[in-house]
Order: sequence, then structure tokens, then C-alpha cells
Amino acid sequence: ASQTKHLGVVATMSTLGYPPFLLARLSSTIDHIAQGRFGWNIVTSGENAAAQNFGLDELPEHDLRYEMADEYMDVVNGLFESWDPDAVVMDHKTNTYADHNKVRPINFKGKYYKVRGPLNTAPSPQGRPTYVQAGGSERGRDFAAKYADSIIAGANGVKAKKEFRDDIRRRAARFN
Repeated sequence: ASQTKHLGVVATMSTLGYPPFLLARLSSTIDHIAQGRFGWNIVTSGENAAAQNFGLDELPEHDLRYEMADEYMDVVNGLFESWDPDAVVMDHKTNTYADHNKVRPINFKGKYYKVRGPLNTAPSPQGRPTYVQAGGSERGRDFAAKYADSIIAGANGVKAKKEFRDDIRRRAARFN
């Protein structure tokens, strides 16, 4: 991504596999290297074998994974917003990289996550990476409609794809 101007990179990272702070920091760093062309394919994981790679015996129940992912998104978005767009001043005369008044802890305390913040990297070129999601279930479609900039459609055939698109658009309208 650092060697091209027209291609981006989308990495699949599970909300179960990365603490929110680590994911936000990694995403922001890669987004800087990619000059604003990094995307995060948000997954909640779908197999017990995947859960076992993250130290769990099995996945939490499907809807619980999405409940946890909603809170996860609150944390990650809070971290991406913990720096004002003009926080980086790079004043060589005063040896000041960032205006500390424009960088804030988020002090998030939820049911599943507790994160102080702020993010310890400068904001991504566009504020946060592009969000990609493949929500296919009812709960997954709501999640995708609420958060995703781009959605991977699992529907087959023109009619099914149009129905999927229309469904996502209706759901997205409820979240705006």
C-alpha cells in the first residue's frame, strides 16, 4: 500500500481477537503507511476453531457476539475521535508534536470493555480506516447497516443482490 497510489488494503480482524485499543492503534498505523487507503473488515468470528485461536473454548452465542461488537465499535470510534483533527502541530521551535489540549482520554467503561485512551497514534489521514462488513444474518445486517462504509454482499443472483441492497438501505436509514 505504501508503494502505490490507487490500491488499498483491507484486513480482516475479529472483535474477539484484538483488544479494541490494539486494533485501533494497528489500524491507524497501517492507515498512515497506506496514506489513507486501509480498511478493516469487521468480523465477530464464526467458528469455534477461530475462538480457540484467541484463547476461548468456543464462541459466545451469535447475538451476544454482535452485542459485544456494538460496544467494541463505541470504544474504537471513541479512540479514533480522541484526537482533534488539528491536534498535530509539529512546532519545531517549541518541540511540540501535538497540542495536548486536543488529545483526550475516552475513559470508556462498558459491560464488556474498559479503555482509558486516548489513542497513542496521530489520527488516520481520513480520521479512521474504512469499515467493511459482511453481515448476512438479521443481526449482522443491522450491524453492517449501522457501521460499514462498504458491505460484502453474500446474496447470489441479480434479484437477491437487489433485495439485499434494498434491505441494507432500509436498515441504514434507521441508524441515520
